Amino acid sequence: MPGAIPRRLVALLALTPLFAFYAGGDAEPPDDRLADRPLQACKSASARLRLDHVAIAVRDLHAARSTFGASLGFALKPGRLHANGLENAHIGLALGPTAELAHTHRTASVDWVSFPERHPLHSVFFVHVRSRAPDLAEHLSHANGARGLSDVWVETDHPGTLADLLLLFGAVRCGKANHEIGLSGTEFGLAGGSLIAVPREKALGYPRVLAVTLDASRPGSSIVSSGVWLARRAESE
Repeated sequence: MPGAIPRRLVALLALTPLFAFYAGGDAEPPDDRLADRPLQACKSASARLRLDHVAIAVRDLHAARSTFGASLGFALKPGRLHANGLENAHIGLALGPTAELAHTHRTASVDWVSFPERHPLHSVFFVHVRSRAPDLAEHLSHANGARGLSDVWVETDHPGTLADLLLLFGAVRCGKANHEIGLSGTEFGLAGGSLIAVPREKALGYPRVLAVTLDASRPGSSIVSSGVWLARRAESE
């Protein structure tokens, strides 16, 4: 059914090969903190659900381009202003899932299929995914060494219901995972990466992305930017 994308668009998980579901939220970013977090990736090659890309919602796309480009060392691929009011920029990664900076100039809308309004998974919806043109080599070579995205930490009011959906599409339950900033949740292996479902103590009505882990050719510090913790680990860890 038609509907509005929440003002802070935070994550996309694609169903191979034709559908995708998004999760939206509107949380203020935490204070900037630096750290490293090694984590062994949990994946399921047979899962019909694959981690496609994480979209980081920003209030000022121009400023975010400068931060992620000049300050954080990403080679950004220009996006465009879509008819639905969404403008973006892309972070291409050579080893699978990618990232995106997203900003809405007005209430954006798309045609989607979603769960009923009062359903615990109402924030999850399915849309048609079109194939993307291959990234140029210049957009895959990052000064910070980033080459892939291995996991995403998602805070949710209904971790059990989300788990049922993931398992239905072939994800594997990998057990408990802990993050150094105090997050704790259950890790699920998808094709190409993993999702850690973090239960929320006080219900907000929507899920939101808290952190992602980037695989890099060399180790480096991690930082919070636009409300999402970006952890970087060496590929050999």
